[in-house]
Amino acid sequence: MVDDLKEYDQRQYNLMLQKIDFYENKKLDLSIISDLESLLSFLNEKDVIWEKEIINLCGKLDYYNLNLNDASLDIEIRNQQRKYIDESINRLIELIKQKILKK
Repeated sequence: MVDDLKEYDQRQYNLMLQKIDFYENKKLDLSIISDLESLLSFLNEKDVIWEKEIINLCGKLDYYNLNLNDASLDIEIRNQQRKYIDESINRLIELIKQKILKK
């Protein structure tokens, strides 16, 4: 039973990475944020500190994305927002990979 729960969580982590990969390959926009938060809520093994960091990063992505779409912002500010998005995505990948068991 415990192994089944761990296997289930591993599938969730891999789905998270897949969503991020879709975003990076321009197959999805930052609507992946809600997908990541949903997948996070289905995990069996709770790691409160890890989850808080994921949620915080999703919040940042949402904020940066809103600003990125604000045409009134200077191009340099929008470029900085893109940089923040890339950094947040990279940190998400790093955090999720920490949870994936090596086989």
